Amino acid sequence: LSGLPDRSIPRRYGRWVSRDGFVSYLEDYAARLDVRTGVQALRLDRQGEMWALRGTRFRARRVVVATGLNRLPSTPKWPGRFHGPLQHSAAYRNPLPYAGQVVLVVGAGNSGAEIAADLVSARTGGAAHVLLAVRSTPGLLPRAIGPLPTQLAAFGLPALPAALADRACSLALNTLRPQDRRHGLPAPAAMVSDARRGVLPVFDNGLRAARCTPAG
Repeated sequence: LSGLPDRSIPRRYGRWVSRDGFVSYLEDYAARLDVRTGVQALRLDRQGEMWALRGTRFRARRVVVATGLNRLPSTPKWPGRFHGPLQHSAAYRNPLPYAGQVVLVVGAGNSGAEIAADLVSARTGGAAHVLLAVRSTPGLLPRAIGPLPTQLAAFGLPALPAALADRACSLALNTLRPQDRRHGLPAPAAMVSDARRGVLPVFDNGLRAARCTPAG
């Protein structure tokens, strides 16, 4: 479902594409394009059915403005002092440097949730103890409902009124995973409305299996 226009992700990369598999896909995709670097993009203007890049001869029907929303890591300046090592999620590669340690993961977005689950995974020789600090309960979604990826089920939600979509999503998740309430992970009451505001849900990649209980 994450393929780019005109070329889907090959099935050989598996149902859930790994980081290395996706990098290979992007490299192969770029190799099929006419890539030109070093061109200064000052402005895009609409000319009929085309877009024109001011100051150049480039014209195109479709333009992707890739400014890199998550390109530069941002580390907040917290008050107080912390004498242990501090690492941004962008620099995380594997749990080996944290083997046997107590680790605090700040934030339960998709990056934080996956890193927390990876750190406690027995197959990776993980940390001795992992704490996951959150401001509010994350919207934790299963990656699949039976044989179907959850994203497929979500395609129809944007067409519904926000209140109805929120209710349907909450009922479905609490029916599928009622035990999550006992672990402090109830389905948020306004998951679809939150997503429309840019607060995206978290796809479960092992967090529930690791029995991680967020602490606000």
